[in-house]
Amino acid sequence: MALALIEDRIAAASPQAHHWRQGDILIIDNWRVLHGRSPSDPRSGRRLARILIDA
Repeated sequence: MALALIEDRIAAASPQAHHWRQGDILIIDNWRVLHGRSPSDPRSGRRLARILIDA
């Protein structure tokens, strides 16, 4: 039952794309999005930084 609920939620989800412009900073709640992202263009120069904020 729990697996079916999770599968239904994933199937109903719609991805959100961010269209990058120079100087943009995007902050993502990793617990909420659970590592989901599409592949990036290796020529984009994209850099990911990781910061832990512990409540």
